[in-house]
Amino acid sequence: MRSRWQQSHDIDVVIGAGSVDLLRRGSPTSARFAAALCLSLARTGRLQQALPIAGRRALPLLGAAAGRAPDPHQSEGYAAVGEVFLLSGALGDAASCARSAVDYAHGEEAHAFRGLALLAAAQALNGEFATAAGTIGAARELDRGRGWVHASWPLVLALAQVGFRREDTTDVEEALADLVLVPNAGLV
Repeated sequence: MRSRWQQSHDIDVVIGAGSVDLLRRGSPTSARFAAALCLSLARTGRLQQALPIAGRRALPLLGAAAGRAPDPHQSEGYAAVGEVFLLSGALGDAASCARSAVDYAHGEEAHAFRGLALLAAAQALNGEFATAAGTIGAARELDRGRGWVHASWPLVLALAQVGFRREDTTDVEEALADLVLVPNAGLV
């Protein structure tokens, strides 16, 4: 397993490799790069650096790439930016990005699942428990035994929040047990 220092070093290399120029271009590649950069920063403990890139660079670039970038790339980009917003507590922005990720998924179940997981977490953290429960159900339908539910920290978080609200200790305990197993859940 790579140490946090190695991960931080990797992102420093990317940042120093002319990324500022790439962020200024209006290409679909720039949009994808901006989304990946802000998520990488967030996952290496640099959420305060990630947030302005998400809002001021990635979102406008993703909007400009609409119709030119492949839909799965757009879905990934919106999901990455949505995760940054979710981590920062910008729940409305996280939900909006998550909906866009689902919209761009166009039948790609993995992309739709990621968007739904982010949306469920944003809804649950915002106190929209009934809506979050429905979104969790939609995400579970896409899972079909693939283990995505237990590997997605946003969905596990949503499950824990909804379980807590319902005072269902079994759901909360299961969600928290899953969270321990989710890769990268402890990075931020």
